[in-house]
Amino acid sequence: MQYTDNLVLKLPEDTDESLVRTDINYNWAILDEVVQAMRIFRMTVVDIKAASTTGIHVAITGTGAIQNITTGITNPDESRNATITGSAGASGNIVLTGLVRGTEETETIALDGTNTVQGNKPFDTITNIKVPAELTSPKTVSIGWGDKVGLTYEISAVTKVYKVVINAVDVTSTYVTSKVNATYGTIDFSTIGAYQDMKIFYLGN
Repeated sequence: MQYTDNLVLKLPEDTDESLVRTDINYNWAILDEVVQAMRIFRMTVVDIKAASTTGIHVAITGTGAIQNITTGITNPDESRNATITGSAGASGNIVLTGLVRGTEETETIALDGTNTVQGNKPFDTITNIKVPAELTSPKTVSIGWGDKVGLTYEISAVTKVYKVVINAVDVTSTYVTSKVNATYGTIDFSTIGAYQDMKIFYLGN
C-alpha cells in the first residue's frame, strides 16, 4: 500500500438533491478497512462490583421437584461468570440460561455442598435458574457472580489480550496471559475489589 502525506478525511457529499450520500469517500473507506483489519479494542469497566455469592439470586430452597426460577433475579453489573453455593449436603446440577454477548446460552454447574462453584461463561443476563429435584427442603442454593470478566468480543488466543490496567495501575504481567481464557473470552481477576476501574486492551478475531 502506498501512503500520501496530504490525506484529507471528509464526509461524503450528496450527489443530487435526494439527500442520499452516494459518493463514497475513498479516504473514509481506507480508514474503515484498516480499523476492521486491526480490530483493536479497549474495554473500559467503571466501578465494577466485588464478587457476591448471592448477587444474582438469594438462597432458593429445594422442593424435591424441578424448579424454574425466573423472578427475583438481579443481573450482574458487567459480563461475569456465575457461581453457585449450596447449603450442607446440597447436590445436583444447576442449569443457568441467559445471554452471553447477546446470544442465549445455557451452563450447567454441579452443586458441591457448601463450596462455591465457579462457572465459566460470562453472562450479560440470567433469565432462568433451573433447580434440580435432587435439592430437597431444607437444602438451598444461592446464585452469584464471580471474578471472571467477559470481554466484549470473542478472542481466538490468550495472546490477543496485551494490556490490563486496574485503577490506573498497569497489571499486565499479572493477568496476561495466565488469567485469560480464550474459549470463553474471559479474564479471571481472582479477587475483584469493590468499585475498581479496569481497562483491557486486546485484539479481536
